Amino acid sequence: MNNPLKFLGEPFLLDEESSDDVVISFIADEFPASPYYQKSVISIDDIADEIGLKHEIILISPPIAGGKFSVAGELGSKIETLTVLYSGGNNRGRAIKRAIEHSSGKFIVFFSPDKVYSASSSDVLVEFIRHRDKKLLLSCFSAFPRSLMDIVGSSADLKEGALPNLYARMAHFFGVIVCQPKGMNSITLSSEFTINRASILSSSLQVFRYVDSLAANGFKIMETMASLRSGGISGGRVMRGFFVMFCAVMASFRRLVLKDNQRGRFITLVESAMESIILGEFKRFNPDWKPRIELSNWDYSMVKLNSKLWERTGDSVRNIVQLTNHEA
Repeated sequence: MNNPLKFLGEPFLLDEESSDDVVISFIADEFPASPYYQKSVISIDDIADEIGLKHEIILISPPIAGGKFSVAGELGSKIETLTVLYSGGNNRGRAIKRAIEHSSGKFIVFFSPDKVYSASSSDVLVEFIRHRDKKLLLSCFSAFPRSLMDIVGSSADLKEGALPNLYARMAHFFGVIVCQPKGMNSITLSSEFTINRASILSSSLQVFRYVDSLAANGFKIMETMASLRSGGISGGRVMRGFFVMFCAVMASFRRLVLKDNQRGRFITLVESAMESIILGEFKRFNPDWKPRIELSNWDYSMVKLNSKLWERTGDSVRNIVQLTNHEA
Protein backbone atom coordinates (compact mmCIF):
# COMPACT_ATOMS: atom_id res chain seq x y z
CA MET A 1 0.00 0.00 0.00
CA ASN A 2 3.02 2.32 -0.12
CA ASN A 3 2.38 3.58 -3.62
CA PRO A 4 -1.35 3.72 -4.41
CA LEU A 5 -2.23 3.38 -8.11
CA LYS A 6 1.48 3.03 -8.72
CA PHE A 7 1.23 1.98 -12.37
CA LEU A 8 -0.33 5.33 -13.28
CA GLY A 9 3.05 6.91 -12.69
CA GLU A 10 2.11 8.94 -9.64
CA PRO A 11 0.63 8.24 -6.20
CA PHE A 12 -3.09 8.85 -5.87
CA LEU A 13 -5.30 8.92 -2.79
CA LEU A 14 -8.98 9.78 -2.70
CA ASP A 15 -8.57 11.81 0.46
CA GLU A 16 -6.46 11.99 3.59
CA GLU A 17 -8.22 9.04 5.24
CA SER A 18 -7.94 6.69 2.28
CA SER A 19 -4.62 5.18 3.35
CA ASP A 20 -6.31 3.65 6.42
CA ASP A 21 -9.88 3.13 5.21
CA VAL A 22 -11.05 0.47 2.80
CA VAL A 23 -11.36 2.18 -0.58
CA ILE A 24 -12.50 -0.64 -2.86
CA SER A 25 -14.90 -3.46 -2.01
CA PHE A 26 -14.76 -6.21 -4.62
CA ILE A 27 -17.99 -8.23 -4.40
CA ALA A 28 -18.85 -11.37 -6.37
CA ASP A 29 -21.98 -10.72 -8.41
CA GLU A 30 -23.12 -14.36 -8.34
CA PHE A 31 -22.93 -17.56 -6.33
CA PRO A 32 -19.74 -19.35 -7.50
CA ALA A 33 -20.83 -22.09 -9.90
CA SER A 34 -17.67 -23.11 -11.72
CA PRO A 35 -14.30 -24.55 -10.64
CA TYR A 36 -12.66 -21.28 -11.74
CA TYR A 37 -13.88 -19.24 -8.78
CA GLN A 38 -10.64 -19.74 -6.83
CA LYS A 39 -8.54 -18.53 -9.78
CA SER A 40 -11.00 -15.67 -10.20
CA VAL A 41 -10.62 -14.52 -6.60
CA ILE A 42 -6.82 -14.79 -6.82
CA SER A 43 -6.83 -12.67 -9.99
CA ILE A 44 -8.95 -10.04 -8.23
CA ASP A 45 -6.54 -9.99 -5.29
CA ASP A 46 -3.59 -9.57 -7.66
CA ILE A 47 -5.34 -6.67 -9.41
CA ALA A 48 -6.21 -5.04 -6.09
CA ASP A 49 -2.60 -5.30 -4.91
CA GLU A 50 -1.43 -3.75 -8.17
CA ILE A 51 -3.85 -0.83 -7.76
CA GLY A 52 -2.42 -0.28 -4.29
CA LEU A 53 -5.48 1.04 -2.49
CA LYS A 54 -6.77 -0.72 0.61
CA HIS A 55 -9.37 -3.27 -0.43
CA GLU A 56 -11.54 -6.18 0.57
CA ILE A 57 -12.97 -9.11 -1.38
CA ILE A 58 -16.39 -10.52 -0.54
CA LEU A 59 -17.59 -13.84 -1.88
CA ILE A 60 -21.15 -15.11 -1.40
CA SER A 61 -21.32 -18.83 -0.79
CA PRO A 62 -23.82 -20.86 -2.83
CA PRO A 63 -26.96 -22.01 -0.98
CA ILE A 64 -25.84 -25.60 -0.52
CA ALA A 65 -26.84 -28.04 2.19
CA GLY A 66 -25.14 -27.43 5.50
CA GLY A 67 -23.67 -24.13 4.35
CA LYS A 68 -20.29 -25.73 3.62
CA PHE A 69 -18.05 -23.97 1.13
CA SER A 70 -14.53 -25.12 0.33
CA VAL A 71 -13.19 -21.61 -0.36
CA ALA A 72 -12.58 -21.09 3.36
CA GLY A 73 -9.63 -23.49 3.28
CA GLU A 74 -6.45 -22.88 1.31
CA LEU A 75 -7.77 -19.81 -0.53
CA GLY A 76 -8.85 -18.13 2.69
CA SER A 77 -5.39 -18.58 4.19
CA LYS A 78 -3.74 -17.06 1.10
CA ILE A 79 -5.90 -13.94 0.90
CA GLU A 80 -6.23 -12.00 4.13
CA THR A 81 -8.71 -9.57 2.65
CA LEU A 82 -11.20 -12.29 1.66
CA THR A 83 -14.54 -12.64 3.45
CA VAL A 84 -17.03 -15.41 2.71
CA LEU A 85 -20.67 -14.67 3.49
CA TYR A 86 -23.26 -17.42 3.58
CA SER A 87 -26.28 -16.62 1.46
CA GLY A 88 -28.82 -18.34 3.68
CA GLY A 89 -31.05 -19.18 0.72
CA ASN A 90 -31.71 -18.78 -2.99
CA ASN A 91 -32.61 -15.08 -2.90
CA ARG A 92 -29.78 -13.52 -4.88
CA GLY A 93 -30.92 -9.95 -4.31
CA ARG A 94 -30.97 -10.45 -0.56
CA ALA A 95 -27.50 -12.03 -0.67
CA ILE A 96 -26.08 -9.11 -2.68
CA LYS A 97 -27.68 -6.65 -0.27
CA ARG A 98 -26.06 -8.46 2.64
CA ALA A 99 -22.67 -8.31 0.92
CA ILE A 100 -23.03 -4.58 0.28
CA GLU A 101 -24.04 -3.95 3.89
CA HIS A 102 -21.05 -5.99 5.11
CA SER A 103 -18.66 -4.06 2.86
CA SER A 104 -17.00 -0.79 3.86
CA GLY A 105 -15.32 0.45 0.68
CA LYS A 106 -15.93 3.87 -0.79
CA PHE A 107 -16.28 2.18 -4.18
CA ILE A 108 -18.28 -0.98 -4.78
CA VAL A 109 -16.92 -3.17 -7.58
CA PHE A 110 -18.81 -6.25 -8.75
CA PHE A 111 -16.90 -9.05 -10.44
CA SER A 112 -17.89 -12.43 -11.85
CA PRO A 113 -16.52 -15.36 -9.81
CA ASP A 114 -16.54 -17.43 -13.01
CA LYS A 115 -13.99 -15.23 -14.80
CA VAL A 116 -10.23 -14.92 -14.42
CA TYR A 117 -9.13 -11.30 -14.86
CA SER A 118 -5.87 -10.08 -16.37
CA ALA A 119 -3.88 -7.16 -14.97
CA SER A 120 -5.03 -4.88 -17.80
CA SER A 121 -8.68 -5.52 -16.85
CA SER A 122 -8.45 -2.83 -14.19
CA ASP A 123 -7.21 0.01 -16.42
CA VAL A 124 -10.65 1.56 -16.90
CA LEU A 125 -11.58 0.95 -13.26
CA VAL A 126 -8.48 2.79 -12.07
CA GLU A 127 -9.26 5.80 -14.24
CA PHE A 128 -12.86 5.75 -13.04
CA ILE A 129 -11.73 5.93 -9.41
CA ARG A 130 -9.12 8.54 -10.31
CA HIS A 131 -11.73 10.82 -11.92
CA ARG A 132 -14.13 10.30 -8.99
CA ASP A 133 -17.10 10.06 -11.34
CA LYS A 134 -20.48 10.04 -9.61
CA LYS A 135 -21.87 7.54 -12.08
CA LEU A 136 -22.16 3.81 -12.68
CA LEU A 137 -19.27 2.26 -14.58
CA LEU A 138 -20.05 -0.66 -16.87
CA SER A 139 -16.88 -2.37 -17.99
CA CYS A 140 -15.46 -5.85 -17.42
CA PHE A 141 -16.26 -4.78 -13.86
CA SER A 142 -19.33 -2.87 -12.70
CA ALA A 143 -18.40 -0.14 -10.23
CA PHE A 144 -19.90 2.85 -8.48
CA PRO A 145 -19.24 5.14 -5.50
CA ARG A 146 -21.01 3.97 -2.36
CA SER A 147 -22.57 7.43 -2.05
CA LEU A 148 -24.89 6.68 -4.98
CA MET A 149 -26.84 4.32 -2.75
CA ASP A 150 -27.82 7.24 -0.54
CA ILE A 151 -30.30 8.08 -3.30
CA VAL A 152 -31.13 4.78 -5.00
CA GLY A 153 -30.89 2.44 -2.01
CA SER A 154 -29.28 -1.00 -2.01
CA SER A 155 -30.13 -4.25 -3.78
CA ALA A 156 -33.83 -5.09 -3.78
CA ASP A 157 -35.20 -8.32 -2.31
CA LEU A 158 -35.46 -10.09 -5.67
CA LYS A 159 -34.70 -13.71 -6.54
CA GLU A 160 -33.58 -12.64 -10.03
CA GLY A 161 -32.73 -9.35 -11.73
CA ALA A 162 -31.47 -7.59 -8.61
CA LEU A 163 -28.32 -6.13 -10.21
CA PRO A 164 -29.94 -4.92 -13.46
CA ASN A 165 -32.59 -3.33 -11.24
CA LEU A 166 -29.97 -1.58 -9.09
CA TYR A 167 -27.99 -0.47 -12.15
CA ALA A 168 -31.12 0.88 -13.84
CA ARG A 169 -31.90 3.03 -10.81
CA MET A 170 -28.37 4.41 -10.84
CA ALA A 171 -28.63 5.08 -14.57
CA HIS A 172 -31.84 7.04 -13.99
CA PHE A 173 -30.45 9.28 -11.25
CA PHE A 174 -26.76 9.54 -12.11
CA GLY A 175 -26.04 8.16 -15.58
CA VAL A 176 -23.70 5.48 -16.89
CA ILE A 177 -20.17 5.33 -18.28
CA VAL A 178 -19.54 2.42 -20.65
CA CYS A 179 -16.04 1.42 -21.67
CA GLN A 180 -13.94 -1.70 -22.02
CA PRO A 181 -10.18 -1.79 -21.36
CA LYS A 182 -7.69 -2.50 -24.12
CA GLY A 183 -7.92 -6.00 -25.54
CA MET A 184 -11.64 -6.33 -24.84
CA ASN A 185 -14.41 -5.72 -27.33
CA SER A 186 -18.15 -5.57 -26.76
CA ILE A 187 -19.95 -5.21 -23.47
CA THR A 188 -22.97 -7.37 -22.64
CA LEU A 189 -25.95 -5.87 -20.87
CA SER A 190 -28.50 -8.33 -19.55
CA SER A 191 -31.87 -8.08 -17.85
CA GLU A 192 -31.20 -11.63 -16.62
CA PHE A 193 -34.57 -12.70 -18.00
CA THR A 194 -33.96 -16.13 -19.51
CA ILE A 195 -36.42 -18.90 -20.15
CA ASN A 196 -35.86 -22.38 -21.51
CA ARG A 197 -38.14 -25.00 -23.01
CA ALA A 198 -38.75 -26.67 -19.67
CA SER A 199 -40.02 -23.49 -18.04
CA ILE A 200 -43.69 -24.36 -18.19
CA LEU A 201 -42.88 -27.43 -16.09
CA SER A 202 -40.72 -25.53 -13.62
CA SER A 203 -41.13 -25.60 -9.90
CA SER A 204 -42.88 -22.75 -8.13
CA LEU A 205 -39.48 -21.41 -7.07
CA GLN A 206 -38.41 -21.05 -10.71
CA VAL A 207 -41.69 -19.36 -11.58
CA PHE A 208 -41.04 -16.74 -8.91
CA ARG A 209 -37.59 -16.19 -10.42
CA TYR A 210 -39.16 -15.32 -13.77
CA VAL A 211 -41.73 -13.10 -12.07
CA ASP A 212 -39.03 -11.27 -10.11
CA SER A 213 -36.92 -10.82 -13.24
CA LEU A 214 -39.79 -9.21 -15.15
CA ALA A 215 -40.68 -7.03 -12.15
CA ALA A 216 -37.06 -6.04 -11.52
CA ASN A 217 -36.64 -4.75 -15.07
CA GLY A 218 -39.99 -3.00 -15.30
CA PHE A 219 -41.19 -5.03 -18.27
CA LYS A 220 -44.89 -4.17 -18.54
CA ILE A 221 -47.65 -6.50 -19.70
CA MET A 222 -48.20 -4.80 -23.08
CA GLU A 223 -44.45 -4.52 -23.67
CA THR A 224 -44.05 -8.21 -22.93
CA MET A 225 -46.85 -9.09 -25.33
CA ALA A 226 -45.32 -6.93 -28.08
CA SER A 227 -41.92 -8.56 -27.56
CA LEU A 228 -43.44 -12.02 -27.83
CA ARG A 229 -45.17 -11.07 -31.08
CA SER A 230 -41.93 -9.74 -32.55
CA GLY A 231 -40.05 -12.96 -31.83
CA GLY A 232 -38.36 -12.06 -28.55
CA ILE A 233 -38.57 -15.74 -27.60
CA SER A 234 -37.79 -18.49 -30.09
CA GLY A 235 -38.82 -22.14 -30.02
CA GLY A 236 -42.14 -23.43 -28.62
CA ARG A 237 -43.54 -19.93 -28.85
CA VAL A 238 -47.19 -20.68 -28.09
CA MET A 239 -46.78 -22.52 -24.79
CA ARG A 240 -43.80 -20.46 -23.74
CA GLY A 241 -45.66 -17.30 -24.69
CA PHE A 242 -48.61 -18.19 -22.46
CA PHE A 243 -46.19 -18.95 -19.63
CA VAL A 244 -44.36 -15.64 -20.04
CA MET A 245 -47.63 -13.68 -20.10
CA PHE A 246 -48.74 -15.45 -16.92
CA CYS A 247 -45.46 -14.38 -15.29
CA ALA A 248 -45.88 -10.83 -16.65
CA VAL A 249 -49.30 -10.48 -15.01
CA MET A 250 -47.89 -11.71 -11.71
CA ALA A 251 -44.91 -9.36 -12.13
CA SER A 252 -47.23 -6.34 -12.40
CA PHE A 253 -48.44 -7.08 -8.87
CA ARG A 254 -44.95 -7.99 -7.65
CA ARG A 255 -43.65 -4.60 -8.79
CA LEU A 256 -46.20 -2.84 -6.59
CA VAL A 257 -44.49 -4.35 -3.55
CA LEU A 258 -41.17 -2.72 -4.45
CA LYS A 259 -40.38 0.66 -2.94
CA ASP A 260 -40.62 3.70 -5.21
CA ASN A 261 -36.83 4.01 -5.50
CA GLN A 262 -36.55 0.28 -6.37
CA ARG A 263 -38.61 0.38 -9.56
CA GLY A 264 -35.84 0.45 -12.10
CA ARG A 265 -36.29 0.01 -15.86
CA PHE A 266 -33.84 -2.05 -17.90
CA ILE A 267 -34.65 0.09 -20.95
CA THR A 268 -33.44 3.14 -18.99
CA LEU A 269 -30.15 1.38 -18.29
CA VAL A 270 -29.58 0.53 -21.96
CA GLU A 271 -30.56 4.03 -23.10
CA SER A 272 -28.15 5.58 -20.61
CA ALA A 273 -25.38 3.29 -21.86
CA MET A 274 -26.14 4.24 -25.48
CA GLU A 275 -26.12 7.95 -24.60
CA SER A 276 -22.73 7.58 -22.90
CA ILE A 277 -21.29 5.98 -26.04
CA ILE A 278 -22.85 8.54 -28.38
CA LEU A 279 -21.38 11.35 -26.24
CA GLY A 280 -17.97 9.68 -26.42
CA GLU A 281 -17.41 9.47 -22.67
CA PHE A 282 -15.38 6.29 -23.16
CA LYS A 283 -12.64 8.33 -24.86
CA ARG A 284 -11.46 9.56 -21.45
CA PHE A 285 -10.69 5.97 -20.46
CA ASN A 286 -9.83 4.11 -23.67
CA PRO A 287 -10.01 6.24 -26.84
CA ASP A 288 -9.21 3.21 -29.02
CA TRP A 289 -12.26 1.23 -27.93
CA LYS A 290 -14.77 0.37 -30.67
CA PRO A 291 -18.08 0.61 -28.79
CA ARG A 292 -20.45 -2.35 -28.97
CA ILE A 293 -23.32 -3.37 -26.70
CA GLU A 294 -24.61 -6.93 -26.93
CA LEU A 295 -28.16 -7.86 -25.95
CA SER A 296 -30.07 -11.14 -25.92
CA ASN A 297 -32.99 -11.63 -28.33
CA TRP A 298 -35.45 -10.75 -25.59
CA ASP A 299 -33.63 -7.64 -24.38
CA TYR A 300 -32.96 -6.46 -27.93
CA SER A 301 -36.64 -6.79 -28.77
CA MET A 302 -37.67 -4.91 -25.63
CA VAL A 303 -35.29 -2.03 -26.31
CA LYS A 304 -36.07 -1.78 -30.02
CA LEU A 305 -39.83 -1.68 -29.41
CA ASN A 306 -39.88 0.62 -26.39
CA SER A 307 -36.83 2.88 -26.43
CA LYS A 308 -37.50 6.47 -27.47
CA LEU A 309 -33.76 7.01 -27.92
CA TRP A 310 -33.71 4.13 -30.41
CA GLU A 311 -36.39 5.90 -32.46
CA ARG A 312 -34.64 9.28 -32.38
CA THR A 313 -31.09 8.25 -33.16
CA GLY A 314 -31.65 5.57 -35.81
CA ASP A 315 -28.51 4.15 -37.40
CA SER A 316 -26.13 5.60 -34.81
CA VAL A 317 -27.70 3.32 -32.19
CA ARG A 318 -28.18 0.34 -34.48
CA ASN A 319 -24.46 0.36 -35.23
CA ILE A 320 -23.73 0.15 -31.51
CA VAL A 321 -26.25 -2.44 -30.32
CA GLN A 322 -25.91 -6.02 -31.49
CA LEU A 323 -27.67 -9.31 -30.88
CA THR A 324 -25.94 -12.10 -29.02
CA ASN A 325 -26.56 -15.72 -29.92
CA HIS A 326 -28.32 -16.37 -26.63
CA GLU A 327 -32.01 -17.16 -26.57
CA ALA A 328 -34.29 -15.46 -24.08
